Amino acid sequence: MTCNCPAGQGHVCRPAWVTEEEWQRRPKILASFETGYPDPPLRSNKRLHHMAEHRIKRDIRQTGFVQATRWACEKRAEGWTFPLGQVVEVRMIWYVPTKHRRDADSGQPTLKSYLDGIVDAGVLADDNYRHVRRAYCEVHHNPGEPMRLVVEIREAT
Repeated sequence: MTCNCPAGQGHVCRPAWVTEEEWQRRPKILASFETGYPDPPLRSNKRLHHMAEHRIKRDIRQTGFVQATRWACEKRAEGWTFPLGQVVEVRMIWYVPTKHRRDADSGQPTLKSYLDGIVDAGVLADDNYRHVRRAYCEVHHNPGEPMRLVVEIREAT
């Protein structure tokens, strides 16, 4: 949870119910990308004409490439080197304002295309099992906020 305590604007404070040891073991978020999409443009149950599906995949991959390239440029200025040498987890979080039933894994095709764009940008060497331990989707209820998709790259646990 983000807080506004005197320690610093926007940093993440440890919730009272989490022990210090558990807090130190949590996976570190290496990168977080606001995709710009309110919901997954490609879903596993959505049937499209193959050319329409190809155009959407291309657009998602391009979005991932552009955002990852911008992020990598900022991090290179801080001394980071790419591709990342550690094993990571990639998760896509779909923030939704209502409690409608949604399949969390239906966004997997969107995540796959976005991850391909991140690889194209050189942030990850590849998206095989040696570099990406797992890629998964989650749905988070966020009342009063607009729908949005966020992709995070985290240290593998």
